[in-house]
Amino acid sequence: MTLRRKEGLIFGVIVWNHGLTAVGVLPAVPAAYRQGWIGGGWAVRLEVGAIFVVPPLIHAFSWRLWIGTCYGLLPLAAAVTRPAARRLIRCGARPFG
Repeated sequence: MTLRRKEGLIFGVIVWNHGLTAVGVLPAVPAAYRQGWIGGGWAVRLEVGAIFVVPPLIHAFSWRLWIGTCYGLLPLAAAVTRPAARRLIRCGARPFG
């Protein structure tokens, strides 16, 4: 089975990339600020720097996660839709038109 790059395929990578940045990296800076490890000015600089630096650094990892998500969910989607389509065909319905 091959996964071709079609329209919309890139959106999953963007979701993984920005999700990991927003949930995994950015909360560390306010936590360090609250602990008193860094000052307010450095917290702002680190947040802005992380927004621009982290996504390109984890881009390849995000692609791997997205491909894994696709391959992990495709068999589930096939298992769910095929029996439903078979039931429709048995009942005489036309599922695609």
